[in-house]
Amino acid sequence: MNNETDSSQKRILHWALGIAAVLLLLSTVATVGVFWWMRKDSQSKTASVSEPRPPTPAANWSRATFTANADNGIRQTSEKSWSVKGGRAFMNVRRKDDESLEVRFVYPFDGDLLPNETVTLVRARWGANEVAKLAGELNITPEQLADLKAVSPATDIPVSAPDKERMRSLFEDYLATKNAETEKALVEGVTDLDGKYYDRTIQRIGGIAEKVKSIFNQEQLTALSQHFARRNN
Repeated sequence: MNNETDSSQKRILHWALGIAAVLLLLSTVATVGVFWWMRKDSQSKTASVSEPRPPTPAANWSRATFTANADNGIRQTSEKSWSVKGGRAFMNVRRKDDESLEVRFVYPFDGDLLPNETVTLVRARWGANEVAKLAGELNITPEQLADLKAVSPATDIPVSAPDKERMRSLFEDYLATKNAETEKALVEGVTDLDGKYYDRTIQRIGGIAEKVKSIFNQEQLTALSQHFARRNN
């Protein structure tokens, strides 16, 4: 009897220890899971606070103001950005956090200034990462993607450093006075740059489009044109 009792007690003890071990394991897993979730949630909240958010697209690029058909003049497009149109060119100015002025000179990418095919092809270069996502669907090879990314995406007007500083100075004069005389000088300055740099800039943009076009076959080009042409409307 004693042996049977001892055996029964041992079995009960083994079952109890087994159940306790299972409960301990489940408790550990649950604790780790909660800790991991809280840590992930905390990191997510910290990232949302500490990481700089991507810059909001400047109002300079709104089709209401950034178009070949817009009137010459100066438009303040946000609290810290301005767009100056002279002729066919735009001078876009943004005041950075350190209060310095960032200046760019560009042409609008619309059908009134550039052929739609050119606009679409250049947008395909700008959107190389989107093209990569379409690679499987369009049978685009890694070599084609590498060739695409090797094409320079630079379409800004190649204004020389002296011309850029002169225009920056004219813009600062305008900000200081906000009168008709300084506004006229600034707009005329952009118009002069348009005449000086137009041909070489359009040739550069056309060259980018031709390089992109040479990378893909006709079927791929048709699909890419349909994809990127949506942005031209």
